Amino acid sequence: MSLPSPKRRKVEPATATVVSDELLEVIGEMKEEVYEACVAKRKMFKGWKCPKEIQDSLVRRMMELGRVTRNDVFLDLGCGRGNVVAAVAAMAGCECIGIEITKENYAVAAESQTLFSEWRRSASLPDPKITFIHGDIKKLIPFYTHASVVWISNKLFPPDTDIAVYGQLKKFAPGTRIFSMKDLIVHHRLESYKQAETAKWFKFVDFQWEPGDVEWCNE
Repeated sequence: MSLPSPKRRKVEPATATVVSDELLEVIGEMKEEVYEACVAKRKMFKGWKCPKEIQDSLVRRMMELGRVTRNDVFLDLGCGRGNVVAAVAAMAGCECIGIEITKENYAVAAESQTLFSEWRRSASLPDPKITFIHGDIKKLIPFYTHASVVWISNKLFPPDTDIAVYGQLKKFAPGTRIFSMKDLIVHHRLESYKQAETAKWFKFVDFQWEPGDVEWCNE
């Protein structure tokens, strides 16, 4: 989705980020080692698992579709343990911000940040500024409207959170690239007055996940 707004500067995507299979493999090794060493992850109560895990293949597709570069600011709404942020930082080398409401997930993200930074430097990968915030995204989004790329991991968000996020996205600059796991608002019936109004703010493009892009846990 792209956002027009005459009151804010326009974001011009830079040259496309191209992520090789070799880099994807290195990032996978990095995550395996870091999360294995993460004390906060080991302290999580027995049987706890993330209901979903975004795979690096999906992150790569997002980076390439969004033409994300080191000049961008990437915002992850519902960042979990920081899995996507870690991949974006290594792929694009841009500043990353993650917001997470669950304290257990946030603890892992915050601790792993230092470990990921050490790993990236040792592998001669980009090591940009990364910030994780513990809190409610509905209240925190207004402080991060300078982000030029937004990922919304909203597959399991309640409807009121989707509505609140949608309203706040209008405050971002024109040309902001926004990706979400599910539609924040219905947009397939432009004959509808409300949807016609929505189209004045957003340009919608629907994409299909590839097999294996998201790993689900039903335990």
